[in-house]
Amino acid sequence: MTHNLLRFPQAPSPPASYGDAIHKSLQWTYGQLKNANKFPSSNLVLEYFSDVLAKKHLRPADQVSMDKRGKQNLGEYLKQRGHTFSKTDIIERGFHNDGVLVGSAHLSGKIDKMVIKGPEAEVIDFKTGKPSTSWQPKDPYEKIKLHKYAYQLMFYKLLIENSASYQKKLIVKTGALEFIEPSESGK
Repeated sequence: MTHNLLRFPQAPSPPASYGDAIHKSLQWTYGQLKNANKFPSSNLVLEYFSDVLAKKHLRPADQVSMDKRGKQNLGEYLKQRGHTFSKTDIIERGFHNDGVLVGSAHLSGKIDKMVIKGPEAEVIDFKTGKPSTSWQPKDPYEKIKLHKYAYQLMFYKLLIENSASYQKKLIVKTGALEFIEPSESGK
């Protein structure tokens, strides 16, 4: 907590490096879709993922396991969810310079994916790690995790609806989590 508040530098953990490589790969995929007007092959996306992960300076054992995990999970995710990608989706939208104020609090953040349809927006947050398939927790750990996820989605609603770019133009109607890792049933 102190590291986050005071912004002390620290080396990212292997799971954090993995998550960042997944996010960057999805952002790159959307960029290819927008710029080339076509979805890149899964092989290109997985190659990009491996390149990003290789730059994370992980221990060799972590590098191998994270690369294998990422290729497997990202490949399956693209197979199951790639058809939902649209070049009109807004990916990795930062609000650092958007003048977001709620009362006297300055808010900032980055949203993984926004789907805008008229005056309504859907916010989607990409997650790595073990997926939750319901908002009903199975154990105390999952209860805390789901609670944090719900607050994160509510924060994104505040961020968008109070930003200079979208205030009085958009209402966030829904928020969703998309897990890159498959559930036990493979979805």
